[in-house]
Amino acid sequence: MKKYPCLLVLLCSLSFHSIQAQEKQDFRLDVMAMYGLGFGVADNSNEPDYNFRTQEFNALLNFDFGKLFGFGTGMGFSRLSGNGFNSNGDFFHRRTSLRIPVLLTMIHPFTEHFEFYANGGFFWEQIRKDEFQYLSTTVEDVYEGSGIGAQFQIGLLINLPDHLDWVESRLGIVVGAQVSGEYDSTLNTQDLGDIFTASVVYSYIF
Repeated sequence: MKKYPCLLVLLCSLSFHSIQAQEKQDFRLDVMAMYGLGFGVADNSNEPDYNFRTQEFNALLNFDFGKLFGFGTGMGFSRLSGNGFNSNGDFFHRRTSLRIPVLLTMIHPFTEHFEFYANGGFFWEQIRKDEFQYLSTTVEDVYEGSGIGAQFQIGLLINLPDHLDWVESRLGIVVGAQVSGEYDSTLNTQDLGDIFTASVVYSYIF
């Protein structure tokens, strides 16, 4: 996770210098919905590592205090699924989690219709359901509890034309990376390392 605080420092620095160079705008509230797909690696202390896929849905409130700088929070759900093997045999792993992020955000218009978007910060995550499906049995709640993770995303937003009757709406795509916390079972500690995602975004400005 060492590289993620560096990204946050860079994001803060860019925000500060950009705000100094531009005039302040009025407060603005954005509602953002994101749906993403990704992949990552489950890093296990006493079992073989394995790859997994992720699906995510996030609903965010973004509070813009200037032309660039903002604060975002909300709620999200993620679903992990992947095949692997351990001391009990081959398995299919499925996990669903609840997530609450706290993010520093940047939105920078660089043309009439296009805006640069980035966010970085931390999130609290809780496992809601966890199960390993083996050939003849299913084992549930192997890993439980909650943890702290970090994320960074960058992308492009497009302001939809007024004649489409979607005034103050934007569509976009963002890519990013994240790390989740460590979770313990009886015999193993699991760390979800670098998780890379691509998400489509819908944003409405109040």
